[in-house]
Amino acid sequence: MNKRDFVTGSMAAVVAAPTLARATDAPAGPGALRQLLARTQRLPDLVEQAGADAFEAYIGERFDVVGGIGVGEQLVVATVERVARCKATDQFTVAFAPSSAGTALSTSDGVRLLAHPTGQRVALLLERSHEGYEARFNLLT
Repeated sequence: MNKRDFVTGSMAAVVAAPTLARATDAPAGPGALRQLLARTQRLPDLVEQAGADAFEAYIGERFDVVGGIGVGEQLVVATVERVARCKATDQFTVAFAPSSAGTALSTSDGVRLLAHPTGQRVALLLERSHEGYEARFNLLT
């Protein structure tokens, strides 16, 4: 599929979304279209765009631990807390929680290779917290 066909097909989907929503008795309007677009937007690449904005796009997204300590665990991005921001640095903390309540997590800190269903992989140093794990970032901008 070439780029023109992709863009044309995408625009047809955006135009048809309100009509399809009415046909299925779903509430049509800007809210329904916004939800459709939010589900179809591409998530940022965490390796190339590792910043608080990129991680905020992943809130609620599930990652599988595929390497390092805790292989087999499933984690969900719970929150992104901006610690400080200036022209030179971007400091933030990403909190991960177990994907299901009551799941026992590994008790040690360490580097874990996380895989997202989109195929993205990112290695992070995760530290235990009271809700799950935290990854702390201090990036030069």
